[in-house]
Amino acid sequence: MNQAGTTVLQTVLIATLIATGVSQDAASKAQHEDLNLKVEITMQSHDFAPSDKIGFRAILINEGKKAVYIAKSWEYSGGGIAGFHANVKQLSGKPPNGGCSVAGDRGFFNESRPAAQILREDFVLLAPNAFVGFDGALPDCSPMSPGTYEITAKYSASDWNTPQVIPLGGDEEIVLTGTIRSGPIVFRIR
Repeated sequence: MNQAGTTVLQTVLIATLIATGVSQDAASKAQHEDLNLKVEITMQSHDFAPSDKIGFRAILINEGKKAVYIAKSWEYSGGGIAGFHANVKQLSGKPPNGGCSVAGDRGFFNESRPAAQILREDFVLLAPNAFVGFDGALPDCSPMSPGTYEITAKYSASDWNTPQVIPLGGDEEIVLTGTIRSGPIVFRIR
C-alpha cells in the first residue's frame, strides 16, 4: 500500500474509533475490568506533623481468574518504566508556596533481543490472587502546609518494551497495558 493509501486507512480507523467512542483509555479500562485487577493505597497514619515523612504502600492485586504479564519494575513509574505513582491533592488549608517534582526515565537504546526473550527476562506472570507493590514516600521537598489532603495511587503498565511483547500474550495470559487507579484516602497535616 502506498503512503496515500496508508494515510486514508489511518484516517478511517481514527474516525471509526471516534465515532464509536472507543479510546485507548476505554479499551484499557475494559481490559482491567475483565481481568479484575485493582490498585490499593494505604498509609500507616492519617495524621502527620509538617516535618513527618509521609509514607504509603501501593499494591496491584490480581483478583481475577486469568494470569497477566506485567513488567518486573514495580516501584516508581515514568519515562518508559512501569510501576506506581502517587498523586496528592490538597482539599483544605493554605496552599504551599513552592513545590518539587520527581521523575524516572529509562534510556533510549536499540533493543536487540527477540520479543520472547524480553517477555521471559523483563516481565513476570501475575497469577490470580497474587499481588505486587512497594512502600514509598512523598518527596522530602514536597511542601506540605497544615490542611487536609487526598492521596491516590496508579499503576502504569507502560514499560518501554510492552508494545514488543503484547503480541505474545494469549487468551489465558495477556500482557497488561494502560493504567489502573486506586480510590482516594484522606490524611491531615497538623
